[in-house]
Amino acid sequence: MGNSTLIIKQKLSQGILSFFLLLICFGFNSRINAQTGPNLGSVSNFVLFTSAGAVGNTGTSVITGNIGSNIGAISGFEAPSIVNGTVENVNAITSQAAIDLKSAYDHLYSSTATNTTHAAVFGGGESLSPGVYSIGAAASVAGTLTLNGQGNPNSIFIFKIGGALTTAASANVVLTNGASASNVFWMADGAIAMAASTTISGTFIGNGAVSMGAGGKLDGRMCSIAGAVSVYATTVVNIPASLVYQSLEAYSSNDWKPLIKLANFDPNDDQQSVADTDFVGNATHAIMETQRSTTKFSDGVTDEVYYFRVRMGQSNPSTSFYFGIDVTGDLIADLFIEANTKSKPNFISLHKRDQSKTGLSPSQTAWLNGVQNGELLLTNRDAEIRSYSAGTDIDGGNSGTDYWIEFGITEESLKSYVLSNFGTSITGDSVIALYGFTSTSQTANGDVMGINDKIAGELDKSWEELGVIINGTLNNIASGEILRPTVNSLTTDDTTPVISGTWGGNMLGDDHLSVTVNGITYTDELYINNTNWSLTLLYPEFAVGTYEIVATTTRISTNKTSTDITSAELTVLNVTEPTTVTSANDGGLESNGDLATLIAKRNFNRIKTNSFANKKANQKRFISSSLFAKTSGSSVDFSAVIPNTGLLGTETTFVSSPTDLIGITNAEQVYSVDYYQGSDRVAAVLATATTGAVYSHSKAICDRLNSSSLQNIVTIKLNGYEVILVELKRANGLTEYAVNFSIQQLSTENKLHSYWNIEQYPTGNYQNFQVWGASTAQVCHIAKTIISNFEQLKKLSADAVDNRIPTVFVKNGFYENGKINLTIINKSRAFNLSFEGNKKITELATTESVAQNVVLSGAYEQNVVLDLGGIFDIGLSIVGGTSKQLDALYLADGPWGLDYSATETTISSFVINNIPNTSIIDGQYAVERNATVNGSVYGTMNLFRNILPGDLVFDASSYTTVGFEIQNSLAVEVVLVTENTTDWNNRLRFQLPANATAAQMNIAFEKFTNPLGQKYNNEKIKGLVFSVQGDYQTYKPFEVAVSQLTFKNSNSLGAQSFENQVAQNLYNYPNPCTNSTTLVLPEETQSVNVKVMDLLGRTMLSKEYDSIPANHEIAVALDNLKHGVYFFVVTSDEKKQFQTKFIIK
Repeated sequence: MGNSTLIIKQKLSQGILSFFLLLICFGFNSRINAQTGPNLGSVSNFVLFTSAGAVGNTGTSVITGNIGSNIGAISGFEAPSIVNGTVENVNAITSQAAIDLKSAYDHLYSSTATNTTHAAVFGGGESLSPGVYSIGAAASVAGTLTLNGQGNPNSIFIFKIGGALTTAASANVVLTNGASASNVFWMADGAIAMAASTTISGTFIGNGAVSMGAGGKLDGRMCSIAGAVSVYATTVVNIPASLVYQSLEAYSSNDWKPLIKLANFDPNDDQQSVADTDFVGNATHAIMETQRSTTKFSDGVTDEVYYFRVRMGQSNPSTSFYFGIDVTGDLIADLFIEANTKSKPNFISLHKRDQSKTGLSPSQTAWLNGVQNGELLLTNRDAEIRSYSAGTDIDGGNSGTDYWIEFGITEESLKSYVLSNFGTSITGDSVIALYGFTSTSQTANGDVMGINDKIAGELDKSWEELGVIINGTLNNIASGEILRPTVNSLTTDDTTPVISGTWGGNMLGDDHLSVTVNGITYTDELYINNTNWSLTLLYPEFAVGTYEIVATTTRISTNKTSTDITSAELTVLNVTEPTTVTSANDGGLESNGDLATLIAKRNFNRIKTNSFANKKANQKRFISSSLFAKTSGSSVDFSAVIPNTGLLGTETTFVSSPTDLIGITNAEQVYSVDYYQGSDRVAAVLATATTGAVYSHSKAICDRLNSSSLQNIVTIKLNGYEVILVELKRANGLTEYAVNFSIQQLSTENKLHSYWNIEQYPTGNYQNFQVWGASTAQVCHIAKTIISNFEQLKKLSADAVDNRIPTVFVKNGFYENGKINLTIINKSRAFNLSFEGNKKITELATTESVAQNVVLSGAYEQNVVLDLGGIFDIGLSIVGGTSKQLDALYLADGPWGLDYSATETTISSFVINNIPNTSIIDGQYAVERNATVNGSVYGTMNLFRNILPGDLVFDASSYTTVGFEIQNSLAVEVVLVTENTTDWNNRLRFQLPANATAAQMNIAFEKFTNPLGQKYNNEKIKGLVFSVQGDYQTYKPFEVAVSQLTFKNSNSLGAQSFENQVAQNLYNYPNPCTNSTTLVLPEETQSVNVKVMDLLGRTMLSKEYDSIPANHEIAVALDNLKHGVYFFVVTSDEKKQFQTKFIIK
């Protein structure tokens, strides 16, 4: 069989009930159902009735209800008997009642049995649960029979007897636990005779005479389709109270409201190719319509009734509907309403969800059947269903005229079922979302409204991903009203606040939300999550004060709007002082596969030479130049366009230019300025000049590599030009805002460009600007000033561009143990993304292409892990399914690299392999890849490994030791480079002797010391350097192979810790040197005498050193000796003498 669904969702945490209404139409196979009672029609008004026979009474009886016969006399009911009702005999009323009685008899006769094995005698103290009990021949009731409704007031009991039905004297039928006389039916294909003193309940319909003996009591009715009906003295016949209710009727008004109109709807897209299950409709003729009625029933109860009708492509479709209701807030239907139009008569019942399915998608939506599984039949008091011609033929062909299938259901029936089964209260003012599909089985695998479900995999997508959800309250949907949006009140000291609220949803694309703040209307910038919305207001920043937020929903089809009714929703308190930001001297690089080692070497050189211009003390004051001053050659005077102060006019400016970008980037000229408020850096500008292409490194990519998080991306207007503004949160928790733009140098004008991806920029010569700071006001003020200065120089233009930024992007990411870990921001609720990348498995390998499709949940933020195997680096891009722009970034591991002077070292071979370290155990951190280098060394050769990429530092607080395997033909100095290593002469180091064969080393961090005697002090680690020192006299062949580099703790050491060993020969470094150098002693000693002698043997310097550090190194001041070649002669207190040659430059 097939199905259809209405889902109702409750947000318990907010006290707002939210429904998902999903309409399912399906081909319905006959089944035992609904333990469905017949529709008695007008015969329900009678307590004694026969279609063809007399109705008689003997003795004194009390009758409550109408008496009637369509063919035959009525007698014996005069006083002293009492009749509380009317007597109808052979008239139009009895004629209709006879027709309705036959229909009810046929319904009972054709009902599918749930029990065919019961004995022919009922009673004897037994208790029965709801169901259809079928006996093929005569049957009887004796003793006590209990009918247990199992707590369901609408439980149905049907007894189908294939012959006569009798009761023994004093037989007693007891109703308990919710069972109702109005829902008990006895049908006999023969006579029915109830003996004296029988007490029984239900509606009796016989195909023969029907009688009750003296003293009997019946709570129900006695009817015959072909025989007399008779009662005897003292019989009391009471009609069940519930049967005096008025039946719910079809909605007579023609005021139907179109609910689903889809211009792109394919009327022949039912994947099952079953015409009965195919919805049809288009932009003119709605697939679904609705309306609402307030109905007063004859019992005085007034209830809301919700009517829906769906257009089907087949005349007289043989189908059914299901409605799923979500009451737990997880977008999964917990219960279903079945509206069956195939079974005769039609019926509506409630079902519980099939928990074996997830319920998230059409292919995973299912429900349970049968009273034993909680199915509940609704009477015609609470529901109606019918079908009729729609007067259209949208799909053409041989299917005939389109048909409406209409159904209505009372609000009270929904409320009662949800409350009794889930303990949750719902009303017509609860928010719902409505979507529809057809099916040919008990799962939703058929025709989904609004999509072509013949496409493979479509029905496995979530309902939300399919985009076929309509939101609103039951009352508003049924009346065609727009659910009024709301704005949440917010008091904050954040000048870039996030405001939020609710709305009714997009009504399948018909409704659109806009939010207006300070005269600016936002639409595309809104983040929509079902019925919730939010908006981050990055620019312009808010001053202290109170602001009006206006949320408006516009319905395109009717051109109607609905606006929130609150005011003064946003209050901004005293603004928090901005925090400090990073220096422009540290910007401008995100690295890529070709530059990673060069950038690492640049950073290494900065440490060796102590050339850091990222601190105010090391920077020169910035002096701006005249805007129209002439420049020499082709150089650009950036000091003419960069402002000399910031937003407040009190900021001081200092030059921080990272000139070492030249040569490793495509920048031909670099200039940067840091802005200070007191000692706090509040903004920075990095400017570059490039030829042929835009500058190839962006701040958003650079900072994400260096552990910052990209919080948001928006476009803003500065001086009328659209530029990109980003919000970044650095690893230290501080926030930076940044804009980037480039000025293309053309012959007659300049053109401003601001794009997300480098590939979007046209070829040409550019002046490129990255501006960042602690507030958007500061950043935008500086950027606007730069743009204004360019406007004065030459005409400035810009191209209008759609989809400038992605709506699905990487917040942050990192590589670890063969896996790429990405945090995705999904502002447009995409449910899939395409991933492409070019990876290298080592620093020296060729690139490999990789691609994957990733399923998203639709959540605003989601973590994604991509298993790509071991890599060195990867340049990657992602495109979300709903994003019109891709996002690109670069991720990497820390690189291996070499640092040496080509005049002092020759390299014969440098090899990096990706052989994994299989000896890693818990509590250890493996540094991937192994390096081998060989050649000839005269001076110094450094093999280095940055632990993490870019400027990141490694937190080694969980470790105590660094371990590795090394084979080295010459002595090696191992340097531990930390975040505090700014003076290379005071680096933390450890000496290793030569190892002709591979040796396993485990060096405790505390063994690393510097010439000042200082030890490692739990600083974060940048990397390790394996330094080979020549003697500056002759070239010596060397080889160093380092593998299985691992950080360990004291509990995970796999080998005995390596204790410090001294070099085999005396040497010094640096060599050549200038004013000082460091001597490395070849053995342990308590004190030494150090002499410096020239080539003539003259002693130029002599000094005693009484305390030798544990690392056996002595810092020697050279007392301004002249340039030349000298010898160190060192005599230990053991009277051993060593010497080595060195050069003073």
